[in-house]
Amino acid sequence: MKIILLSLFVLYALVMLGASLYSRRPGLAWLTGLNVLCALGLMVTSLAAYLGWLSHEPACFGLGLALLSLMVCAPLNGHYLLGRIQARHLLIRGGLSLILWLAYWLI
Repeated sequence: MKIILLSLFVLYALVMLGASLYSRRPGLAWLTGLNVLCALGLMVTSLAAYLGWLSHEPACFGLGLALLSLMVCAPLNGHYLLGRIQARHLLIRGGLSLILWLAYWLI
């Protein structure tokens, strides 16, 4: 079950990575870089947990920090790319992150 959850983390990070690379703006290279860094952090942490390089508590802590960094990027993306923050987007992204993280923590 943990392998499936970690695979979902990697897929989630790949989607965030693809979205940030697709929606890049010329004047906001720092925002694209931040999104890419957070998505890569989630992928690296997921793969390290999958390969057994991290025990359960450090893996949960690392995954939680990586997901939190993606959540911090969400309002920045909404503000700088759309001119407004979409609450619906934050709720979907936050809900999915919390469900995945809690599932990994509890299993």
